[in-house]
Formats: sequence, C-alpha cells, structure tokens
Amino acid sequence: PIFDATKCKEMATTEDPWARAFLDTNVAGFGPYDLKEITRGQQLVATARADYYGEKPFFETVFFREVPASGTRLQLLRGGAVDIAQGLSPTEMKSLAGATDATVTSVEASQMLWIELNTAFAPLDNAKVRQALNYAMPKRQVLETVLQGYGKKMTAVMPLFYPGATDEFYHFDEDIEKAKTLLDEAGFPNGFETVLAYNAGNPVEEPIAIMYQTALKQIGVTVELKKLPAGTFFDSLTKRTVRMIFNLDAPWTP
Repeated sequence: PIFDATKCKEMATTEDPWARAFLDTNVAGFGPYDLKEITRGQQLVATARADYYGEKPFFETVFFREVPASGTRLQLLRGGAVDIAQGLSPTEMKSLAGATDATVTSVEASQMLWIELNTAFAPLDNAKVRQALNYAMPKRQVLETVLQGYGKKMTAVMPLFYPGATDEFYHFDEDIEKAKTLLDEAGFPNGFETVLAYNAGNPVEEPIAIMYQTALKQIGVTVELKKLPAGTFFDSLTKRTVRMIFNLDAPWTP
C-alpha cells in the first residue's frame, strides 16, 4: 500500500516513528473509503470519504465480515445476509453454477498458492530434499479434484501473463521415482518426519495438505498436519516458526 506521508508523520511519535500503532486501527491512504470501525476477528466497517478526489463511491457504507468457514459464507450468501462471498471452495462455486439468486465471477488471477519450505530447519536446508518434495506434489490431481479446474499449474515464479515470466526452467511435474532418488542422494533413503501448517480459513488448503501428505508417504516422508486459525496461521507465516507452510500471495512487478 501507499501511505499518506503527511498523515503518518502527524501521528508518529518518538517511540513509534513510522506510526505503526496508528495504522493498526486506522488508514492513511488515498482511497475512497475511511475506516470507521474494526473489530479484529469479526468485522470491519468502511464509510465513503467526503473529501475523496475521484468519483463518489457507489456504497456509502461497506461491512466486511470475517467468516472463517467457507460453507458458512455460502449459506450467508444464499440466505441474502451478505451481497458478496469471497474465498468459496471450488465445489461450492460449482454448486452456484445454475443458481438464479447468485452469480459466480472468476478471472485468471495473479494469486499463487504454494508451500514454503523453511531452510532454517534440517533437512529442508538440503536442495535435493526440497527438489524431492516438489517432484512428489500431485499437481494434476490437485487441479482436477480440489480446484475443480479453477486454477493452473505454477510453472514459474509468477503467473505467465506477467511481463518477463517464463516457464523455460520448469521441470517439476510429478515423478515419485525421481523424488525417491533425490532423497537417497541427499542421505535420506528412508525419508524423514516434518510438519505442514495450513490456514483453516482457506477451504482448499486442507484437502491439498491431505493429498500431499498421502503422496509424501510414497517417498518415506511422514507429515504431521497442523490446522491453524487464520490469525495464528499468518503469525506463523510471518515469523517463520514452522517447517512447511502454505502461502497465498501475488507478485508485484513494474
């Protein structure tokens, strides 16, 4: 985000020169809405700014409700309690395909979902181990059964429609035998034990985690799955406290 430097300097203190405490519960941006109220874990209320330089926003007040379970979000949408539901599971989106009271919108997006391997933990500091874990990921099965066609295989560090993106160096389609060979070369012929954390609020991460756990058993790797509430999950992600963890993000390019 781009912050209003004038506002941030106004709210800064000697102890907090970057106005982080202010930005925790306020906004200092240039968008059409002000933050009226925020209750973490429950909802955020935004109101239209009278001094906005652009076209007046369509909605005067917008409520963002945090609803952890995608099934509950779907029920709220179908019941008319909310106007928009984000982050539904692919199967839930499929269930709305013929609905007369809802419209499903999907576009080729820049968001990417991957599993981070924390090299601060052995044996993930071994490049051959990381390569083996990549070869063991059942990508085609994930796309077909979990994502239901709402997704594409990642073959680059950013989506291929980004300027400069290339799949020239991608060679990690599922290959269990190659994964076993790499683990053997890395000194782990019998595999090892590890932990994979995922976000309870993201409906696709749990089925992918279970599918990946099953695939890794084929190469001798035993995975303990940790289902974390959204707040705990993002804290673990930013502080890098777990060995393996999902990440959903989008790249920024000039």
